[in-house]
Amino acid sequence: MTSEIAENKQYEFVSIRHLGYVLNGVEDTTSPEITALMPSYETIVLSN
Repeated sequence: MTSEIAENKQYEFVSIRHLGYVLNGVEDTTSPEITALMPSYETIVLSN
């Protein structure tokens, strides 16, 4: 998976933007299969 941190609010949440996949050592962010799905986001909410 090729990803980057979209937003990080310390002690609150982290948002991760997924941009593509790595298959057999090759990064793919531009094929039709990938661009149909990406970017997608994952948000992790932190609490104590």
